[in-house]
This record gives sequence, C-alpha cells and structure tokens, in this order.
Amino acid sequence: MEAADLRAELSCSVCRDIYTDPVTLPCGHNFCLICIGKTWDWQEGVKEDPSCPECRQRYRRKPELKRNLTLRNIAERFLSTDPEPDGTENSGNRICSTHNKLLDCYCCEDGAPICVSCYLAGGHRGHRVELLSEASEKKKEKLRKV
Repeated sequence: MEAADLRAELSCSVCRDIYTDPVTLPCGHNFCLICIGKTWDWQEGVKEDPSCPECRQRYRRKPELKRNLTLRNIAERFLSTDPEPDGTENSGNRICSTHNKLLDCYCCEDGAPICVSCYLAGGHRGHRVELLSEASEKKKEKLRKV
C-alpha cells in the first residue's frame, strides 16, 4: 500500500488529519475522540440524536466509545515514519470547497481545517484559529507523548 493510500486510511473523516486518540462507534467507523465529541455536541445543540458522521446511523443516546488502541499505534508509527505532505502532492484534499482556496488554517473551536476566507468572512469568523502547520505539529507532539 502506498503512503498516500495509508494516510487516507489513517485519516479521520471529520478533521481529515491522522487519527488522534481514535475511538470506534458501534457501527464500526473510527473518529478522533475530540472530533466525534464536537460532532455530537453540535448535533445536541440542534436537537438531533447523535449519529455516525460516516454512515449516518442514529443512536437514541450517545453510545459508549471504545478506544481503538491498535489504530492509535498504527497512526503513531505512520506519523513517525512518513513526512507530512508538503502541499504539492495531493493538494486536492487541501482546497476549501466553499472558497476554492488553500486550507492553511485550523479552527480550534470546530477542530477543522479552513481557509483564510472562512476565518475572515465565513462561518468561522471570530473563532480561535492557528496555522494548519502549527496545529498539525501540536497534534503530532501530543501523539508522541502518549
């Protein structure tokens, strides 16, 4: 399996980054613990039952999340051996679908990569934001400490 394919398999579909503290839902899909928590908090705010962002399976209440230690170990090993993409490869995943600009920022409140326009005039205006590269380094450092 090529590194790009493995990176895709080890990426959370919510934040699109390599899994950080991955958990598995009863439907079998995996997410970063923080990502699924924020997703369910948002769903609760709009009076929706919690659901899987991948397959949309609904749950009457938040199900127990199972930490996926095997996936965490694989993700950590991958991060330690595979350099971060430099933006020239696979840049299609790094373009904002709303503004057609490079995703070069990270919204700390929503846990999502965003473009500058999302921050200045879009739905992330006023949110705490940092450079995507800095946020990525912080996540990697956090993973190394685990």
